[in-house]
Amino acid sequence: MSKKPLKKRKTPIVELNQVTPATTEDSLWRSFFQRNFIILWVPIFILGTFLRLYILTDQILLDDEWHSVTFIIGRSLLDAFTSINPTDNSSPLLNAYTMLLYNTLGLSETLLRLPVVLVGLVSLIVLPVSIKKLFGARVAVIFSALLAISPFLIFYSRFFRAYILIMFFSFWSLLAFFNWIRSGHRKYAVFVVLLGGIAAYLHPCSSIIVIVPFIFSFSMICNRKRTSRFFNSLGIVVSRRQFFTVFLFTALLTALALYPMFAHLSELPLLKGAISFSGLEDAFFLLCGTSNVPLAVAFFLLLIGGSILIIKRQPLIGLTFASIIPGYFFFFLLVHPFGIGNGVVILRYMIATVPMALLAVAIGLERLCERMESSAFPAFRKRQLFFSLIPFAFVGMLLVFGPIPEIYTKPNNFTNHSAFQGAYSAPNWRYTEQHNVYPGFKLQKEQIPPFYLLPELKDITAIIEYPFDICNHNNLIYFYQHYDKKPRIAGFCSNCSAHDLTVADPSKAESGFSLGLLGLDDFLPSYKKQDRLHFSKVIDITNDAALARNHGAALVIHKTLMALNMIPGKEYFIMVHYNSVRRFVEKFSRTLGPPWYEDDDIVVFKIK
Repeated sequence: MSKKPLKKRKTPIVELNQVTPATTEDSLWRSFFQRNFIILWVPIFILGTFLRLYILTDQILLDDEWHSVTFIIGRSLLDAFTSINPTDNSSPLLNAYTMLLYNTLGLSETLLRLPVVLVGLVSLIVLPVSIKKLFGARVAVIFSALLAISPFLIFYSRFFRAYILIMFFSFWSLLAFFNWIRSGHRKYAVFVVLLGGIAAYLHPCSSIIVIVPFIFSFSMICNRKRTSRFFNSLGIVVSRRQFFTVFLFTALLTALALYPMFAHLSELPLLKGAISFSGLEDAFFLLCGTSNVPLAVAFFLLLIGGSILIIKRQPLIGLTFASIIPGYFFFFLLVHPFGIGNGVVILRYMIATVPMALLAVAIGLERLCERMESSAFPAFRKRQLFFSLIPFAFVGMLLVFGPIPEIYTKPNNFTNHSAFQGAYSAPNWRYTEQHNVYPGFKLQKEQIPPFYLLPELKDITAIIEYPFDICNHNNLIYFYQHYDKKPRIAGFCSNCSAHDLTVADPSKAESGFSLGLLGLDDFLPSYKKQDRLHFSKVIDITNDAALARNHGAALVIHKTLMALNMIPGKEYFIMVHYNSVRRFVEKFSRTLGPPWYEDDDIVVFKIK
């Protein structure tokens, strides 16, 4: 009995690193990137490292960076691992890390930020190498350049919250999933389970990027016969048994990671926000890394073109990416988390999609180079070299026309302020312009306290501000600093229980109001072991020895503060008086001499 001849496969399985058919000329150039990947990647890594570390030690912890620091007060290590703060949420892993620091080395800006800094740097190594396995060396080099200069990822690689960790572990778990399902290797399966569990433990929203790939792939595996040609193009080799085994372990670990959130579900600030068009627009410009419209349009076109190419050439990866985006928006529409109308909040919830977008842009840039190389004048090596520089010219323009040159300049102690990070348009220094979940107070240049414009400040080494409000929406010191050009130190009082405040206009203190204000005095004195606080940019103003070490600095005591008046249904700013200022004026008049400057709002002492 004769066997029937095998039918010729019409749709070949696409290899992981095969992106486009290559000509001889193009193959030579691809082999150049393959052979010299490390040489090309090293300067990019150095640039990315510099942008993540530059003037980092000068930065004062601000706003959300204090969440874990305030959370651990009065709690045990077990609480840190298993509980969350429903209103000012922080990752249980960072809470536990903060608790361990406090009980060992002590708390400092550098030690607190160390995990996010390290993960930010490691991502510059691990992610490009993983992309190289899937898409080839040239795409990986372009991707690493975009990753290195992405302002959003740079910012969260310097900011003590879990977002850069979420990006890294979520996206890495996604790449491991593709490697596993298309190779069947057990080591990738282990990575999928462990990395997905860590990502979900860092933030519950990460479970979307962990679970959605399983849902999409499950739909394909169940329809394997009906969609055989399409299924073959996906390159899925794992059996149903393998698939469900890995999914079961991933789901169980993810469920355990989500336990702290479900335990406080009724207390979470859900159903309190709504997505807005302006928020989506801001999120897009944050994703692009520039407010320059022509560059943003180019980024968008490359993003769309690269996404189509991924779907056509690597349908499993492309369609999984395309499935993840609706997953996030379904989550937003379902739970309406607080602040979701703000662009920076939208994108940090979806931060794992940032490298997905950068990958699509990298593939779009590579395809653009290929088209131009094949249709340009017939010079050989020079032509290839010239057009291969186009992606790096684009990356350079994103860097130059992005926010980095404006933000990361000395002496800026507030690079993590929402005035800089809420949007990437150039700051208008005629007035304050902040981008907060809460409304920001607007101050004209002419309203800056006269002290901060005095010519005598040229001899001052630094300015210590007390009391220091950590909330972005109240903190205007970044605006003063633009004009006085002096480094800042945040002051607190170790023997104060809380601010002693009086509303300037009692008629505005309506029933049910509260002040959106949080000074360092409100929580740092609660630490029983004050000797474990080693902040370099925070000083106890009652510690005479600490003040003396800041020879040549000016100590500014604020008599009045502008605070957000929070009433259900409406919010506005009101002036409040800091009543305890009198005792500090008496104290420092004895120890430091008469005030150097005084007006209705501040009194200033010079530390000699």
